[in-house]
Amino acid sequence: MQTKQTPTSFRNNFSRVKTAINSVKLFQKRIIRKTQKIIIAVNSEIVETGQYVSIDEHIKSAKRAIDALKKSNIPKFDPLAIVGFCPQETNYSDILSKLLNPHGSHGLRNFALLYLLKALEPHSPAQKKAISFIKKEITSANTNCYMVQREVNFKKTIPDIIISGQRFCVFIENKMRGGSETLIDDKWQTMRQSGELKKKVEQSGVVGLGIYLTPRGNPPASSEFVMLSTNTLIRFLRSALTKAKKFDYISHNNYINISAFLNFYDLHVRRG
Repeated sequence: MQTKQTPTSFRNNFSRVKTAINSVKLFQKRIIRKTQKIIIAVNSEIVETGQYVSIDEHIKSAKRAIDALKKSNIPKFDPLAIVGFCPQETNYSDILSKLLNPHGSHGLRNFALLYLLKALEPHSPAQKKAISFIKKEITSANTNCYMVQREVNFKKTIPDIIISGQRFCVFIENKMRGGSETLIDDKWQTMRQSGELKKKVEQSGVVGLGIYLTPRGNPPASSEFVMLSTNTLIRFLRSALTKAKKFDYISHNNYINISAFLNFYDLHVRRG
């Protein structure tokens, strides 16, 4: 038997519901304001050091707000996507390929690739041997002995990033939120890429290595590929940045720029 609500109890319940709705709206407005600050800062043409510090602080502030939103059980609200500021998988692959290029103007030299290799956790002796070999190659006297390419077409598969040295070749397949391997001719993406890597190894005598990069470090379809989570990669790229700064290879502006990007990259991954 249901208890009939009195006018007073009804008003009290209605007031509590109204207060809860207003709290959600207020929280959402706070996130929108913080996000707008990020957009304004990123779109600004001011390149003074203080401006980039400001961008970094805005990103950290927005990250705290979004982390709090995820813990509050409030329905997901994505203001960055609403305002059209939502980089795609190809955008991140573009930036990663630039950072991994030892000839780039960023000043990281070969530290980005070296620390990417340090981030890997091989699950077979062959992978461990390949990683060790490539580390030695890029830390040799000729540290710029490799080139980085985007989306080389092998007809049946197109790796996002290829790193080619005189004696090694690395394929990187990058996936963002919701991304999955494509299936062609009953073969998953990393399986097709493993086949292309084996051809290179047989034809050129190079050491091959495949890396499957996903937000949560999901396992690849091919056991020949090493899985890597985006958060782990970001953590090691920060170490590479610190190392380059220690040796005075990187300018202060580039250091601030790349730090801000890594913070946003981390934020974007955590939103998923």
